[in-house]
Amino acid sequence: MLLATLLSACGGGGGASGGTDASPTAPSTPQPPSAPVPPLSAASAVTPTNASGQALISLSSDGDDWIGGGANYSYDSSNAAIRVGVNGTHLSIQVDGKESWHADFQLPRALGQLQTGTYNGLPRYALRTDEGGGLEWIGQGRACSVFNGNVVVEAVSYLAGVLTSIDLRFEQYCNSSNAALRGQIHIGPQAMARVAVPQNPMPEQPVVALKSDIADPIGGGLVYGYDSSNAVIKISAVGAKLSVSVNGDQQWSGDFQLPGEGEVLAVGSYAGLSRYPFQADAAGAMSWFGEGRGCNTIAASMVVHSVLYEAGVLKAVDMSFEQHCDGMPAALKGEIHWDSSKTTVPAGPATQMPAGLWTAPADAMPATGNAIYLFSEPGDYVGKGWTWLVGAAVGDSGGGGGGGGSSSGTAKVSISESKGLLQIALTGDVSWTGEFKAMNGVSHLQPGYYGILKRYPFHNPSRGGLDWNMDGHGCGALNGWFAVDAISYSGEQLESIDMRFTQYCDGSIAPLRGRIRWSQGKPTL
Repeated sequence: MLLATLLSACGGGGGASGGTDASPTAPSTPQPPSAPVPPLSAASAVTPTNASGQALISLSSDGDDWIGGGANYSYDSSNAAIRVGVNGTHLSIQVDGKESWHADFQLPRALGQLQTGTYNGLPRYALRTDEGGGLEWIGQGRACSVFNGNVVVEAVSYLAGVLTSIDLRFEQYCNSSNAALRGQIHIGPQAMARVAVPQNPMPEQPVVALKSDIADPIGGGLVYGYDSSNAVIKISAVGAKLSVSVNGDQQWSGDFQLPGEGEVLAVGSYAGLSRYPFQADAAGAMSWFGEGRGCNTIAASMVVHSVLYEAGVLKAVDMSFEQHCDGMPAALKGEIHWDSSKTTVPAGPATQMPAGLWTAPADAMPATGNAIYLFSEPGDYVGKGWTWLVGAAVGDSGGGGGGGGSSSGTAKVSISESKGLLQIALTGDVSWTGEFKAMNGVSHLQPGYYGILKRYPFHNPSRGGLDWNMDGHGCGALNGWFAVDAISYSGEQLESIDMRFTQYCDGSIAPLRGRIRWSQGKPTL
């Protein structure tokens, strides 16, 4: 079955030592290695020596290696900004320190997700096949034309479909050289929570599933899956036209028009479809687009496997489609398995807090009374590396500033909650605004953990969102979480709340964290 096929495919400053800063000369005629590339062995591992709890990346470059230039490199959160992305069996690493590097590790798609094992003879990532693996480590303005590489995934762990740790080592042989660039990556759970770009896990039985070939411009060579746990999906039919919208971490729209004069969707196979809505009269057409990408022309086909109407209203549809953009052989393939009787609103917050979730130090706030504690690590754009405490028990008003430090004082506060949106505004020597939004279907904030969040109001509605600003300093994009430890209402009116949050701004690894404790009737902040 096509569904089974799709599901199997889903799934700062840096330091160099022992090398030279001189750039090697690129080979004039790149060729594959002249001798067979040996499989990656245990002896090729580069062992990180930095403290645990950090993302550790070590590189060792042979003297004639074009990429590393014969130098050794070691990075952790003290000397580099490290970002990790994962989609199915694809892992990307970005390192920005004294040097800048980017890496792509692609395991065979059939694995579904990253798995332990040895993967030898991998081609350059950009030249991989649709189902095969690939590898590429580039940076400092240098890349390989052709090469051969090996990867060993020594350990990998997931929690609820989200990558939580990985130990990986690799080697790549660039152009005509037999010299290698070798590396080791160690990212444990504590570090992964800081450096990974949040990614919703792939549903086991997606309502909408997409699989994109490498050269497909719409899906970008990735796989996607959505149900009510990670997206808001809307499906409707007017006559023989089906409309689909997906609002999650990505946003997609699809239009499917059956050919002929039919008044409803009908089971069958439909080939030779052009781009909707520019088809000839009574001709079939479709268009799948999103994320700012669409086709100029389309050659497509679709199969309606089953369809159910009740009293003229569409109740269920099971279909698949294939779309080729602008005459390209690369395809975007998709499936839709929708049943209105099984459509549910997103689940509420997790009632069990994740282990190791940040909480404010015990002595950071007064023992009682309304108070807000904000802790900004150096490098955070919003908080500027300052620590603030605002509370009724604190003395004279004080303000923050640039360059790091601490401040305490009082401020005017406004806190309200309506339809799952908590809004906070504080005005003092420094002004703050905060917004915390629950997922769709939650009428009021509830106790629990709200994770994998993006910037409100540009968030995934099935997850919720947040946004904290200071004196007009805000994130263009963010990821983070918030946790409501206690909350109470008097009717529809918020009566008290005790909550904490963390946000990472615009790809930074420096967080802004905070705790808010507030109750009606207590002294104002």
